[in-house]
Amino acid sequence: MNLNTIVFQDFEINQLVTEALKEDLGSGDITTNLIIKEDQIALGKIVTREPGNIAGIEFARKAFEILDEHVEIENLCADGDQISPSQIIMTIKGKLRAILSAERVALNFLQRMSGIATATASLVKEAGKNIRILDTRKTTPTLRKIEKYSVSKGGGVNHRYNLSDMILIKDNHIRAYSGSIDQLLTEIKQKVCNLKVEIEINSVDQLKEVMKVGVDRVMLDNMSDTEIDQAIQIIQGRAEIEVSGNMNLERLKNLKGKNIDFISIGALTHSYKSLDIALDID
Repeated sequence: MNLNTIVFQDFEINQLVTEALKEDLGSGDITTNLIIKEDQIALGKIVTREPGNIAGIEFARKAFEILDEHVEIENLCADGDQISPSQIIMTIKGKLRAILSAERVALNFLQRMSGIATATASLVKEAGKNIRILDTRKTTPTLRKIEKYSVSKGGGVNHRYNLSDMILIKDNHIRAYSGSIDQLLTEIKQKVCNLKVEIEINSVDQLKEVMKVGVDRVMLDNMSDTEIDQAIQIIQGRAEIEVSGNMNLERLKNLKGKNIDFISIGALTHSYKSLDIALDID
């Protein structure tokens, strides 16, 4: 019910980074072109300022390569790696004009993608081996693939990428349907038999209706720990259990020992903190 790990082809990275450079450069880097000689060569180092998990290496690399086709770049870590403060993650030797003009775009990709990967990794570590951390569709418009990729590099699992990936019955679907929940599920199973079905519920009473018919996965949305315990007893392994709603590290500590399969966390992609990463010129 989740996608395979998201991957980027080189042409996709090239397209995304090219658009970012167009946005940032405008008609040209006026300041750099006034100060730096056209043929001046320099060595740049991308350095971390805090611990975390890296993501976006190839995006950063591409920014420098687009502006200087002869640039020499060495990646000193890979996406998903844990990094320490003051760690050099990439060296760039080439035209200084190009290095400085690509700096902000390269860092924007690295900082944001690494921020998502780092936040994900901390939650994955707290959840332990039995609970998988899921992302959601609460992503920045047009940047979903980048953000979900970053989640995967932090050890998280990608939930559905778009609305066509699976059947997920939400609260508004239930409100809009004229019949009962068990009638709704029966009707859906009659219409579509080759897709797995997940349903979001927010009460134990709703769950009892759901289990009359059965589903592949139940999302327990904004339910208390006591209600979650009751739900686990009702389900008794007959469906996968996903917990969602206002999740943080402290709440996760309370849930990690329970018989839960997944915890989905929208904040991974809508409220992340960028990782502090910088470019130093020797």
